[in-house]
Amino acid sequence: MAHRTATVAQAGESINRPESRQYLKLFAGDLIISSGINELGAKSSGAGPLKRGLKVVVVLSGREQIELEGHPLIEISGPQSCVILNEHDSNSVRWIAGDTPLHFVIIQVAYSLALDALGIDLAAVKRQREQAEKPLLHVAKGDQVLQSLASQIVTCPMRGTMRNMYLAGKSFELVAAALDPMLRQPEREEQSFSAADLQRVHAAYDRLIADADEPPSLAELARDVGLSASKLTIGFRRAFGTTVFGVLQDHRLQEAHRMLASGEVTVSEAAYRVGYSPAHFTTIFRQRFGMSPSRLRKS
Repeated sequence: MAHRTATVAQAGESINRPESRQYLKLFAGDLIISSGINELGAKSSGAGPLKRGLKVVVVLSGREQIELEGHPLIEISGPQSCVILNEHDSNSVRWIAGDTPLHFVIIQVAYSLALDALGIDLAAVKRQREQAEKPLLHVAKGDQVLQSLASQIVTCPMRGTMRNMYLAGKSFELVAAALDPMLRQPEREEQSFSAADLQRVHAAYDRLIADADEPPSLAELARDVGLSASKLTIGFRRAFGTTVFGVLQDHRLQEAHRMLASGEVTVSEAAYRVGYSPAHFTTIFRQRFGMSPSRLRKS
């Protein structure tokens, strides 16, 4: 959960990272993306400061234990997600890694970026969940959407300047997908969901499909149609039975299916055209259509 090292880090210092990790700072360090595989070979532990803001962790495989101030020691095993909301830089986190490889993605969003760009008032959320005096910790099963987004971050197909844009977009999608089940209030949202709101959801759908090659972020899409990000996500589930990301992914896979069925592209070309690496594309294509893309193309 903390950045990996076999010793305790001093406050404010960066902690050593294995070469198998990728680590990227965006928006002047307000968004930090860390992913990869920790292959420590033996149990190890450490501790460090817990940054003020929002942290989302997706463990794809492996396990580790973490302990936040005010919370008991818990174990996270993949596939699983963990959301931490922290208001104070003085808080710390202790971790104990297992002796098996840990395949993970960590997204750290600064307090100001969470509030200004994402509209997430961490203090209000913590008060609502009666955890105002300590970091809020929420652990949940890593569902298919979270696993898919985390895998896309790990296997980012972009290079150069486009890589940062791709990873930032995927990171915000992952944060939204992790927060949605945690913050959702079904009864209250159902009561306030009007016909006009539903029209806004369909307008968002139209824009998302029209701009599928370069899709807007969830925050941008919600802002454009006049809904909050959480309400837009709920609206998509109500209207289309899936998340905003789920709609986009299905559209892209349907387009890839059409191209492959016509024989106009190779499997790799279809994958890159719809925004995936070939390996990840093959996996999600088979899950969606029950056959591999290469088999469809040959038929």
